[in-house]
Amino acid sequence: MTSAVVEGEPWSHRRWWWVVALVFGVQAAVILLLGERGPVKPRPPAPVQTLRFLQNVSSEWLALNDPTLFALPHRQGFSAGAWMTIPSVGDHPFEWVEEPDWLRLAAAGLGVMGSGLQETNLSPGIRIPPMPAPDLPVPELLPATPLAEHSRLRFEGPLADRRLLTPFQLPDPAFSDILTNSKVQMVVNAQGRPVSATLLSPSGLPAADESALAFARTARFEPLAGAETDRVPSDSTITRLTWGILVIDWRTLPPPPTAAPPSK
Repeated sequence: MTSAVVEGEPWSHRRWWWVVALVFGVQAAVILLLGERGPVKPRPPAPVQTLRFLQNVSSEWLALNDPTLFALPHRQGFSAGAWMTIPSVGDHPFEWVEEPDWLRLAAAGLGVMGSGLQETNLSPGIRIPPMPAPDLPVPELLPATPLAEHSRLRFEGPLADRRLLTPFQLPDPAFSDILTNSKVQMVVNAQGRPVSATLLSPSGLPAADESALAFARTARFEPLAGAETDRVPSDSTITRLTWGILVIDWRTLPPPPTAAPPSK
């Protein structure tokens, strides 16, 4: 036994038109049966707002056009009697009705009160403390630094911890003015040889700066522990670099006298 699904057939267009016509006919019949068949009556006109000018208008009606009637104190407002009306104050002059009562004091005791007060309130003389002696601070004198007789050399930074092996003899340049220090930045490898020398601060005399650079390039330092002695650089020699600054304090000498031009 098999079960079949029963499906309805779709409506045709003619059947749909018959349903619509039937519904329209039912609505038309209801309207004809329930509609009113009496004569048409005209609708009475609705009341329309009209404007008229008032005659014999009082001041109270005119005050309603004032925009400040309800925003500010006004004489026509609801509290004009309390805000705008100033009550009158009567004139009541001051009248003294009591006889003056003078203080009674015996004339014989006028000078006695002052003498008794002076006897009971004796105060010693004011003692002014002596003025302290002024404490004059004595300035602390700084120790005098002796002037160098010759030019001096020193190192700053990590390079100052390495011992210098090259003997040096710095010249004393002849110059008519004072020179500042020559500062040269140096980089020394593990074998004690300079890798780089750069002038950081000139002294004011090019010849002195050239002497400082020449000494920085030829200086030799004590090799680090474990450094190779050959001239071929290795990784450890390149990585174990020491930075520092070479500072030279120049001691200048007066220039030699120049020969005077022959007189004509």
